[in-house]
Amino acid sequence: MFAARAPKALAAKGTGFKQSEPRPEQRQNHHHYNNNSPKAPSKSAHMAPSSTSSSTIINNAPAWRTLQEDQDDTMHSVEKTSSSLTVGDDSLYYNTRNTMVALFGPLPREVEEALAKTDFYSEPMTAKVDVDAGYGVVVSKSKCYIWAVQKNATYRAPPPCYTLPMPPNSLQSIEASVVLPSVTITNSDDHYSGLLACSPDGTCWYWDNIELSVSNSDTHVDAKINLMQDDHISHLESAGPMGYYFGTKQAQVHQITVKKQYGAAYLVTKQLSAQAGGKIATIFNMIGMGQAQDTTQKMVSLTSGPKLHDPHGRWELFAMTRKTLIKWQLPRSGDPVFEADIPLAEQIAEKVIMELSLPSAFGMGPNVRLLDVKYIRNGKLLVLASFFESSIRDDKTPLTYALITLSSQYGKEYDIESIKYIRRATEEDPRPEAAPKLVVPHGGPRVFIITPVSIMIKSTESGGDFEEIIPLSNDRIIGYGCEDWRQRNQSINEVDREISLVCRRSGLLGIHVEMDNTPSTTIVPETDEEHATSQLFAKLEQAVYYGNKQYNPISFDLTIYREGDLNKASLKVNEEILNSHSGHLSLSGDPTSRLRERFLKAQGIIESINQYKMLGLLRLDTRFKLCSSAEKLAAGNVLWRQYQLGLASKEKSKESKALLKQVLRDSVALTDHKLAETKDDPVALFLKYDVEKLGILLSNLHLAAGKQLKNVSDNLGEELTRDINSLIILSLQSAWNYRVKNTNKYLLKDEGYSVEPWTANVHLINALTAQYGRTLTACKASQASNGSSMDIDGVEAAEFTYVDAELKDQLYNLADVALQASSDRLEYLDNLPLSEDNEVLKSQAHDDYTNAKSTLLGPLVGFKDTQPAKKLAEKFADFPTLVRLCKGDRTVSEEYIRKYDQLFFDALFQYYIDQNQLSTLMEHGEQHSDLFTAFLDKTDHDDLAWLHDIKIKRYAEASLKLGRVARAEKNMDHRQTAFSLSKLLLLAQNDNNNDDEEVFLGTLDQELEFATIQTLVTDEWGNMVIALETVDDKAEMVVDDFGSFLLAEQPNLREALMRSTRTLLNRDVLGSEDLLDILMVQQKREIENMDVVDVALGICVHAEDIPDNRRDQALADVWRRIYLTDEDAYWKLHETNDIEAREKLMHTWMARAYSLVYAAGGAKDDWMLEPELVKCSLKEDLFRERFQEGPGGYRMMMQDYQKENEELEKRIRQGDLVKKWRRVKEIVAENAREAERDMAASLQGGDVEMEEDEDL
Repeated sequence: MFAARAPKALAAKGTGFKQSEPRPEQRQNHHHYNNNSPKAPSKSAHMAPSSTSSSTIINNAPAWRTLQEDQDDTMHSVEKTSSSLTVGDDSLYYNTRNTMVALFGPLPREVEEALAKTDFYSEPMTAKVDVDAGYGVVVSKSKCYIWAVQKNATYRAPPPCYTLPMPPNSLQSIEASVVLPSVTITNSDDHYSGLLACSPDGTCWYWDNIELSVSNSDTHVDAKINLMQDDHISHLESAGPMGYYFGTKQAQVHQITVKKQYGAAYLVTKQLSAQAGGKIATIFNMIGMGQAQDTTQKMVSLTSGPKLHDPHGRWELFAMTRKTLIKWQLPRSGDPVFEADIPLAEQIAEKVIMELSLPSAFGMGPNVRLLDVKYIRNGKLLVLASFFESSIRDDKTPLTYALITLSSQYGKEYDIESIKYIRRATEEDPRPEAAPKLVVPHGGPRVFIITPVSIMIKSTESGGDFEEIIPLSNDRIIGYGCEDWRQRNQSINEVDREISLVCRRSGLLGIHVEMDNTPSTTIVPETDEEHATSQLFAKLEQAVYYGNKQYNPISFDLTIYREGDLNKASLKVNEEILNSHSGHLSLSGDPTSRLRERFLKAQGIIESINQYKMLGLLRLDTRFKLCSSAEKLAAGNVLWRQYQLGLASKEKSKESKALLKQVLRDSVALTDHKLAETKDDPVALFLKYDVEKLGILLSNLHLAAGKQLKNVSDNLGEELTRDINSLIILSLQSAWNYRVKNTNKYLLKDEGYSVEPWTANVHLINALTAQYGRTLTACKASQASNGSSMDIDGVEAAEFTYVDAELKDQLYNLADVALQASSDRLEYLDNLPLSEDNEVLKSQAHDDYTNAKSTLLGPLVGFKDTQPAKKLAEKFADFPTLVRLCKGDRTVSEEYIRKYDQLFFDALFQYYIDQNQLSTLMEHGEQHSDLFTAFLDKTDHDDLAWLHDIKIKRYAEASLKLGRVARAEKNMDHRQTAFSLSKLLLLAQNDNNNDDEEVFLGTLDQELEFATIQTLVTDEWGNMVIALETVDDKAEMVVDDFGSFLLAEQPNLREALMRSTRTLLNRDVLGSEDLLDILMVQQKREIENMDVVDVALGICVHAEDIPDNRRDQALADVWRRIYLTDEDAYWKLHETNDIEAREKLMHTWMARAYSLVYAAGGAKDDWMLEPELVKCSLKEDLFRERFQEGPGGYRMMMQDYQKENEELEKRIRQGDLVKKWRRVKEIVAENAREAERDMAASLQGGDVEMEEDEDL
């Protein structure tokens, strides 16, 4: 889960950094660092910034001259009204909900130079900040650099410093040679600060007054600590009133006390006993011998603190080795008393095994290393330890850090109270002075773990899960410091959680941690992923706001929280930038600077993710959303800037400015009604909080402007239109420019839109198109008033205003942005998943895009200067418009053909066809034969294509296309000729092995036959009616000659046949179903040696213009009318002899029809229908589809067909039609068999004659 954030999440409670609440007229984003220390040392130096700083508060300088007075040239004193330090944004390096890091100032030049030269392997340096004394100290082997610091002061210029020599080190071992002197600031009774330093060999130097030591650094007091062989001083602990304690590598502890006699200071040394019997240890120390201790125990830390609830004011001292914890009691007077030696590492290992259920190899637990220990509140100890989660370590064994709280219940022994495991950890640095260190301001509960390259912040509260790591980049922490809380009343609820850091390159940094006041028991538990996502969000946010600051030493490494959801984190940061809810955004500055800042921060999201190579963790839709937000902010910046330029223009009238302002206000109100009545600038508020709706605002600009244009003069209207165009065009262009330039950054180069781009909204596209239309109208009106044509370029310059010229230029730009928006929408829809609804949307979008190109670019053809229009036509591949812009110039056309090849050629040839420039078309087509061929192959211009195919000898293709032309031909003679030529072309192909061509040839034969029968019928009629003049008279005569005896009782059918006859007499092609009616009702069995039944059945089966749902009925109509031909149909088979019956039957049309079917040898059996199956059963809706004309309508036609059904039923019942049909089939079969026998006999007789001839 994302942690809840507020704009002022770091508002101070008590001490610490805080965001100030500046007056409204002076809103500056500053952060305060309070000092509630009970005493501020009056003699200490206070650092201040140079004169260039504008946000520094310092304490009043003391009356006497100190180190601070040497800095007068670089100080800037400001009267202080509170105990807080204001930190400017330029000094703020890190600022989360819980943590703030700021630069307090650089190090002294001498220190910077020394650090730049040092090698931390062989020449380490360390530092300490004594906040209570007011000094910073950097120590090398030979020198100690001291300068004044103040917790509530910042400075910009390097401060001056003292340099004191360090006591010599006589030890020559490799280990001791890299150990630095142990140094601490001391406090004397007269409130001066001194310096105590001890070299690794035990040589101690003490300066009683740092300020006075500058003039004579040799005025120090000396002492010598007696060490065992191969031992050296390694640690120093200042135990408040109990003196100073030096620890050695071999875990010996020596006390040094500063005493004075007759005003002169001297040092007293004493070794602490490691076992009961402090007097013996004192005697050994007096005679120059140290008590031996376990040399395998290397000391790692010293700490001390007041004994809890002790009326005698005693303290406790703790020395921690790699394995054990040693405790002494420090009385106000007398010798320290040894109390315990605790096997701490062993106890921690047992506890870890139990809590983590770790396996122990060979009975051994995890390899626990004790790293540091600190005295904390309530007399407890806090231990930092590390361990490997296995007794056998390899490269993949995880290193775990833990904070162990130790407590003692009125005894000497300490028990493990709790263990806090640390999620994140860095590998230990092997260099000297590089071990992790604990810093516990005010005894907790916040804990800082300092390594040379990171600061880890952890809470020791029960149930608390706070943890944060701040790694450094290209810098090194060499020291730290915080207030010493141990001599104060621990019952006071101290809330100071601040420490100071000394960094090698960055200088002096301050860190503040804000505690949550909400009890930990009320915190909603987070999953591991949610917790990591929350931390990833905080880290990404810091990278965005502070990662690009110059000299910022902090590393915003997002990979630390890689297991978090980067999509959620990045979108959350993005959302807070868009709606201005982030507490890191500047409160000061004008809207222009704040918009600019938000745009840069939105960019910073993807830049930070790219910096740490985590772009692959972002989903495609997330990358689109991040890019879209940056686009909107880029557009918002331009919109605001252009709006302000319009209001500030000296060339605009007051009325024009007021009009523009009102349109923007109305647009905002239409977009967000909550901003309609605001007293502040609604545009600024919209861009601050609602820039996500920018696309809607741009759409509403058109509507709001239209409302105002109704009530203003033409001149003001043109100027307003120009201003609105500028806002829309420049805003959208800036968005698209950002998208194009940053495609690779967002990894969108080869990806389609996964979410709808805000620029692809339909309402925005419609508004842009409408604004284009409004601008075009304004251009035409302007030219009309100037007495010119549409071509504004033809008007003399003096005859139109600057606004007129700009409107024309904006016309091009509006066409550009409108088409770009349409293109975005098309690309988005093309990437949607396949579905029926999406396919409809895609189809509509493609049509809209094609129409938009014509609508927006078409009017631009009329301008004299065609170059802008050509550029747009090329950009959006509008080749039809590009052809028109060539205006018949063949040279220009040839250039575009070379450039765009087929794309331009297709549009050019279509243009020739549309303009009926067929001669130019064929001429140009011959010049570019291949392009012409490709164009014709993918278009439906078969009437041209077949001629071109003949020319290039593609006869089969020519035949196919000419066949399609023939089918579409309405003149029967032309159709017959086209089919004949199509057949000839197919035969000319001469490809006998092509099965497809064989099938096509059969189809052509059928279609040619169908076309021929119409011409034959018509020609036959023509001879019959040659004497008549009108078509109606001719048709009347033809129909009267039809043989159907029922036709007199079928007026509607007769009228339909009249229409069909007139069609044929006009030499027009008749539909197949109407032709069947003509052929069957006419009752002619042959026409020019063509069997009518054979033709009719072929039409029923093969004609393409008969719908499939009426094809069966067409076949039934043919057979029904075959059965209804003869008027003498009611004689009975049993009433006549077989010979007479055979003769009668074989003269019927059904015998002729069946003979045709039988002769096909089964190939046409499916074409045959029995008498019982040929009644007209066509449904009413199908009747309506076919017979839409005629005075009686389709219902009357159904009655006519019903008469045929009745007659058929009568013939079946009364005329033995079924028996006659069966007898016909028998006779036809018998005749066929007899013919076969005769043929066989004839063949056999021929063989006999041949044999006789051979014998002769």
